[in-house]
Amino acid sequence: MRRAIADKEALRLLRLAPGGNAFHFYTAIGEPTGQVAASAQEFLEKLQTLDIRSVGFHVRRGDFENWFKFLGDGKLAAQIAEIARKPLPAEELRRELHAVISERLHYLSRVERLLERHAQKASAQAAP
Repeated sequence: MRRAIADKEALRLLRLAPGGNAFHFYTAIGEPTGQVAASAQEFLEKLQTLDIRSVGFHVRRGDFENWFKFLGDGKLAAQIAEIARKPLPAEELRRELHAVISERLHYLSRVERLLERHAQKASAQAAP
């Protein structure tokens, strides 16, 4: 339960990016792909079909890492940074990013359900 509580802030990752701070994908400076992700789940979906040049561009700049850090998940940001340091072919880089983001979203969904059940139980116990 302690670990779940520690990840409570990262649960924001399951929501829309605050204040219209969606991720805009580019292949180079001044060359947008036209794709935008307003949530981590959308980001994951876009990553599967995104122009591979965009993946490389953003990984080299640390953009993916910084966006997830902005969304409140420093752990995922660190995992992305670790992947970015590996000398991987572009498609393998995409696969590893997809795997780590997917795993994290799945974990956070489980944490969210656990916290909701805990809150419901506490509320039921507090009722007279």
